[in-house]
Amino acid sequence: MRLILFLSLPLYVLDQLTKQLVLRFITPYEPRIIVPDFFTLVDVTNTGAAFGSFKG
Repeated sequence: MRLILFLSLPLYVLDQLTKQLVLRFITPYEPRIIVPDFFTLVDVTNTGAAFGSFKG
């Protein structure tokens, strides 16, 4: 149980931090190339409940 908490808390904080950085510094739907031909970030918002289901 301790191992799960030890791993999950930092991962949760990292997840929230990266979400805030994307919202602040990346324009929606405009790709930001991080490593050419390997890693690109794009801000896309899911308006549905789970994987786009039940869009509102």
